[in-house]
Amino acid sequence: MKNRKPNRLLIAFLILLGITLALVAAVLGLWLHGQSALRTAGTMPQLPLPTPESGETEPETVPDGTVLDSHTVCYNGEYYRYNEDMVNILLLGVDAEEKPAASGQFGDANQADVLILAALDFRRDRLTLISISRDAMVDLELLDETGTEAGTGHAQLALSFSYGDGLQRSCELTRDAVSGLFYGLPIQGYGALYLGGLPVLNDAAGGVTLTVAADFPYAGLKGCESLVPGTEVTLTGAQARKYIQARESTTEGNNGRMQRQKQYILALLQQVRAAIREKPTAALDLYSIVSDYTVTDLSLDRLLYLATEAASLQFDGEVCNVPGESVLGSQQHAEYRIDETGLSELMLRVFYEKVES
Repeated sequence: MKNRKPNRLLIAFLILLGITLALVAAVLGLWLHGQSALRTAGTMPQLPLPTPESGETEPETVPDGTVLDSHTVCYNGEYYRYNEDMVNILLLGVDAEEKPAASGQFGDANQADVLILAALDFRRDRLTLISISRDAMVDLELLDETGTEAGTGHAQLALSFSYGDGLQRSCELTRDAVSGLFYGLPIQGYGALYLGGLPVLNDAAGGVTLTVAADFPYAGLKGCESLVPGTEVTLTGAQARKYIQARESTTEGNNGRMQRQKQYILALLQQVRAAIREKPTAALDLYSIVSDYTVTDLSLDRLLYLATEAASLQFDGEVCNVPGESVLGSQQHAEYRIDETGLSELMLRVFYEKVES
């Protein structure tokens, strides 16, 4: 009986199949590890809300039988329970051309001009984006030139980044300031993109199409002659940078710029989400393209998990604002004063669930 020669085509197919299965297993392993690392219980924010007067009777249980505890607050006679199935990620746009090659002198970094809090709600299957003004007045930690804690101050949120080293420590200071602004809200991760990376990201996504906003001061901006307010355009990378960076020199100038930043981010997000739904690893592809311009504490497994989950969450296409008003401060700088009642109500809508009696 003659020995049969192996079918080379079959062998090649089996090798490719084995490689494919190995890659799928690796991606799945990364996804599962990212899930377990991010979706862990954290502390509950402490909202400045009225609590029941002493002597009032509280219900012993909520509908699912859980005893009311420190995770539940009372507001206008209604009970709200903090949703622990949330993952909150802080996204930063840094006013710097390049990421520093190494940690430099503390207190001399650039500022965080764009601040977006992404709230991923895995219980209600929804994604909420909250825009925070760079001029929001917050309590922040101060460091001296060696990076040693030197007390606290009350200043614009954008400055929290500048007190760090321009890298991880700056991001951590800003994360902590935003957490404090939201009354101790857990923030499980952060990602910062330096301004020089925006054109790279824009072009990698195929350009971003939008209708030019009425307040965009295109006149005199080189390369932006086609960006006439009211016209629909597909922004090049260079145009995208100027579109989200330019602002009028008034107390309301940053608010107008924030609206353009929100508009741009929404358009970019729509394109990226569509790409990730079609190819889950597209998030890692984009990250590798702009990694030289980013700082994050999210490992690849967490990035993969967040990107694939965020792509499938329901999103209404809007970005919420932290409520408040812009005023001219005592030092002639724009200050955004937070409406604490409005912020508490926003947090109840996004991070809490009403306890039905």
